Amino acid sequence: MNTINDVINSIDEFSIDDKLELADIIRKQAIEQRRLEIKKNSVEALEEFHSKQIKPESVEDFFRRI
Repeated sequence: MNTINDVINSIDEFSIDDKLELADIIRKQAIEQRRLEIKKNSVEALEEFHSKQIKPESVEDFFRRI
């Protein structure tokens, strides 16, 4: 497996257009990964809510609790 330094050294040899395209691809992949994390967290939260593991509360109550 390559280290990040190996990858960076390889990228140094790319043209500017290839570097920009790679940066765009990495950004889009990171955005999609974050979307999937948000979806997973929301599904888990809804499951907890529907199974009565958590109950609705006001923002004020939430802040008092934490």
